[in-house]
Amino acid sequence: MRLVNTVVLMMSSTLLAVILGVIFGVISAWRRGTKIDVSALITSLILYSMPVFWLGLLIILVFAYYLGIAPFGGTITRGLHHANVFQYIADYLWHLAPPMFTLTLINLGSYLLIVRNTMLDVLTQDYMLTANAIGLDRRTILFSYAMRNAMLPLVTIVALNLAFVMSGAVLTETVFSWYGMGRLIYASVMERDYPVLEATFWFISIMVILANLFADIIYAYLDPRIRY
Repeated sequence: MRLVNTVVLMMSSTLLAVILGVIFGVISAWRRGTKIDVSALITSLILYSMPVFWLGLLIILVFAYYLGIAPFGGTITRGLHHANVFQYIADYLWHLAPPMFTLTLINLGSYLLIVRNTMLDVLTQDYMLTANAIGLDRRTILFSYAMRNAMLPLVTIVALNLAFVMSGAVLTETVFSWYGMGRLIYASVMERDYPVLEATFWFISIMVILANLFADIIYAYLDPRIRY
């Protein structure tokens, strides 16, 4: 169950951070030099430099203590009898939201900066000037040409950052008492349980290898030149 909880937390936060990073990164690059671009840069730099444990504690303070709309921690509500599976899922998602929101914000800053800088580089390429010269629609240029080429570095970063996401999950799961692999690693370190640590590190290594393999497959889809 720990493995399932960690995979759900990591995959959901990474997916949400990538989607938001791509959207705001593309808008920031397309509106370069405007207030939107400056605001996106400032926000991304703040999020990128923010400690994950501090942000987690801040979210607990604001949303759980002051507003009372989020749980203080845990995976499900202890002692609560769920009448059906839908109530269990709703309770699980309610507890998932704060740690997922924390990891999403932490990863969003770096993904936004990567997409923005890559998009700026792509938009200055000769084939982009040619596409503008022949009168292609701006939406076609943006989505069919620019974004597809700008996704390649992002795929690499997401795959390589999987190990760092796991380290961030250790702090996040500890702060939010999330019953996952990260909390298990923390408990094993405190208790000096070396066999468990070796097993979890082996698992992280396998995940990084599979993530890089998956990135290579996505490469071939995004860039047909890699297939040959």
